[in-house]
Amino acid sequence: MNADGSVRIPLLTSNYPVTGLHYRQGWIYMTLGYFGMQRSSFIDKLRIDGTGQKGLGEARAASLYFAGPTLYLSENHWMSSNTIVSADVK
Repeated sequence: MNADGSVRIPLLTSNYPVTGLHYRQGWIYMTLGYFGMQRSSFIDKLRIDGTGQKGLGEARAASLYFAGPTLYLSENHWMSSNTIVSADVK
């Protein structure tokens, strides 16, 4: 999208809300889904042009972060503290 909003390119159509985003080296990493007692979200990635969407897994991830090549997830646990877990992403 241009700064004035004049160009829009649809990247993703989903039945789930996007709850977290992170950009890294031409890829958008995202969490999709709802949280609740028995639910978790999906972690997907896609290229910035909307192609190459790939599911990376399922987790109760509230947010995503990269440190070097490692993806860190802040896991959201119902009625307890959040924890940080890591995953190698290729």
